[in-house]
Amino acid sequence: MPTTATHLWRPSGARRVVLDGFAPAGPGDLTLTQTAVDGAIAILWLAGGQIGTTYSVTLTIGTSNGRTISRIVLLPVQSLATAPAVLNALQTNTGAVITDQSGNPILIGS
Repeated sequence: MPTTATHLWRPSGARRVVLDGFAPAGPGDLTLTQTAVDGAIAILWLAGGQIGTTYSVTLTIGTSNGRTISRIVLLPVQSLATAPAVLNALQTNTGAVITDQSGNPILIGS
């Protein structure tokens, strides 16, 4: 059952997040889609990324007084869904489906 939000949070205009050098290395890499600040909390919305890759993201936050703090966060990218099982697909002894060079499952009896 969904929960209805009773308050919509908006960051103060006095707060801002400055991003220096965040650029994906290639197509499908991790991308930053949105940022926000709530007091002492920085909120980052990330999207994409290569499945099975662990990204090292360095967060450096500075105050208007010139203080900074940096932390490294490791973000593993996992698939949100798995492909449906193909009933007559050839599999390894661990259950992984064997595919051809195009990524299609090799079917038993074909």
